[in-house]
Amino acid sequence: MNPLKIKHYDYLIALSAYFVTSLIVLGQILLSPGTVGFFHDWYIGPYHEMNELWAKSGLYKWDSQIGNKSYDTDWLFKLIFLPLSVLGGEVLSKGLLILIITFSGFGAFCLARRLNLSWYVAFATGILYIFSPIIFTRIVAGHLYYLIAYLLAPLIVNNFLKGKEENNNRYFIIAGLFLSIAVVQLQFLVMIFFILIIFLLIDFQRIKKGIIGLLIIFSVTFLITFSPVLLPQFLVNMSEVPFNVNQLFTYRALASASDIATSFRMLGYEAQPYSYLNLGTGRDLLESNTGILPSWIFYLDFVIPIAGFSVLFFRRDKYTISLAIISLVGLFLLKGLNPIFPEVFAYLFTHGFYMFREIWHLAFLYGFAITFMIAFFIQWIVQLKIKPVLRMVVSISLICMIVVANAYPLLLGNFAGYLQAYEFPIEFHTLYDKISSDANNNVLILPFVNPIRYDNLTLKGLDPFVLYTPTMIFP
Repeated sequence: MNPLKIKHYDYLIALSAYFVTSLIVLGQILLSPGTVGFFHDWYIGPYHEMNELWAKSGLYKWDSQIGNKSYDTDWLFKLIFLPLSVLGGEVLSKGLLILIITFSGFGAFCLARRLNLSWYVAFATGILYIFSPIIFTRIVAGHLYYLIAYLLAPLIVNNFLKGKEENNNRYFIIAGLFLSIAVVQLQFLVMIFFILIIFLLIDFQRIKKGIIGLLIIFSVTFLITFSPVLLPQFLVNMSEVPFNVNQLFTYRALASASDIATSFRMLGYEAQPYSYLNLGTGRDLLESNTGILPSWIFYLDFVIPIAGFSVLFFRRDKYTISLAIISLVGLFLLKGLNPIFPEVFAYLFTHGFYMFREIWHLAFLYGFAITFMIAFFIQWIVQLKIKPVLRMVVSISLICMIVVANAYPLLLGNFAGYLQAYEFPIEFHTLYDKISSDANNNVLILPFVNPIRYDNLTLKGLDPFVLYTPTMIFP
């Protein structure tokens, strides 16, 4: 019997199970006709011409509406996206959601196996990585760039650890290629670098190989993505930044950062109505959501930090210590200007961390680390010298508790009403082709209201006609 084939078979089973999970989570929206979006930052248009126009924009420094623009770090993603644009908005939007959820779980599964967790625990890790407030809020907001980076992050860490432990530079190159795509959400460059540095420093026995690996990974990333961005920065002084960074302290997404007790439980993003803390309250946009989250959820979610940090009582090795440091740093940053040590955060923020803008971007650091700490705790449970049935009951019960506490809105099947699909009348496609075909005439679409809500939609969003009409007078 070939053990390699068995191993691949196990991975295939896990991938298939995560695919089925994605269909269950997205079931209601997948069955709704039309393109997903028309809310917040969703950018996928209903027509393939719109998506082709968006994908091609990554290849040029000039935009027909805004003129010269800053260099886009998403050009590689748009280049990959370009041949897929022919599929149309409905297939693209729904297909991307399936891909994001499926490979988020599978990436976490691969990393868990690299951390020497059993197949059962590794599979549970992928489930926990999927059922997260990060997945819920980012899908609702249409932050597909963030989600692409989120699914790639475990694969990057996995290949870094594999290259370091097996002394094989090929895996560092693979990690660099993944990171070249993940920097589509620029903040992940900093967060992944921090994660890799912590794993490198704690495993001091392989520190030389780890340093070589970091150099390879980030050299590949910079060569592919960042040379046009990085080189000009040496010519820019901090005094030339065209705004006062202290002004950003008043930005709502920073000013409303959750305190440390709330951040411990993966709650936050209070600037948005679909935050777990806002769902069903007066700050929720949808009256139908009243009482959508039972009060006991906000007590049950204490199990997340308890289970995660409890593993340190039983296991303190290079993996758990690294994850604990990452989670604590992520937790400190996630609380923003709230106690403790708000002055330290203010200093970091004004000296470069303002690139994160929304503090909820940093939820990845804590969410990533606490997920794998919980996985190690579950591994400890399944290795207890008790009856196998009891081990299984306890571990499954814990997994279910965390999934319910961490992702109750995802389990509802409709994303609490904040994810919608839309269709335009057939005549709209003919109209779009007409107004987009003549580059010599400017177009003004009236009424010019952006964001706008059409009569057959629950939520308002950015009109694709305005976004993807090249000759539109007002961008």
